[in-house]
Amino acid sequence: MMLNPYFFREHPNFLSEPVIDAASRYCDHLISSTDHVWTTNFGWQNAQGTDLMHPKAERYENLVLVHKIYNSNRALYDNILKDIKKVYPTWSPETVESMQFFVWTGGSRIEWHKDFKRDDPTSTRIGAITIYLNRNWEIEWGGDFLYKDKESKVNRITPAYNKAVALTDVKHRSTTIQERRFRKCIQIFLKEDAPTLDNDTNFC
Repeated sequence: MMLNPYFFREHPNFLSEPVIDAASRYCDHLISSTDHVWTTNFGWQNAQGTDLMHPKAERYENLVLVHKIYNSNRALYDNILKDIKKVYPTWSPETVESMQFFVWTGGSRIEWHKDFKRDDPTSTRIGAITIYLNRNWEIEWGGDFLYKDKESKVNRITPAYNKAVALTDVKHRSTTIQERRFRKCIQIFLKEDAPTLDNDTNFC
């Protein structure tokens, strides 16, 4: 099944408390680790500076740390999927292209783009879910999520602990993170054959 062409939903308190707490603590553990557990956004671009993850997005201004959860903590990965299935009953592991921690450092941002690769015949990506992990986040620290609705009106969401944003064919961006701040999130990309998301369904 394909996702609806345009779908956007904001979820407060998305994951169960034990799972969001475990995810937040594990991400903090990885940040403080002396092992080489992270890749970066710099690997997303080719030699011409084109962003491989978001080919039409502008180059990022600063470092974004990336860690694949499946590779290091399968129990956490499975528990996140179980919680998502409570919200989206047709969910299955096969719908996940990737699930990663993203840590956006001071100065990092991403410009307008879509996670729906309609124009790329080699990609099966059709949407994404972002789950915020910072227990405290002030609006003046930046990192807001901006998106355009069906009428192209720009809307703003400020990151909040355990808030999730699910979307398909929606243009969006993130504003610049203030220096000495780290915005943490779980980033899940969805692939073709993901469950149908119905705008009329009560997800909260």
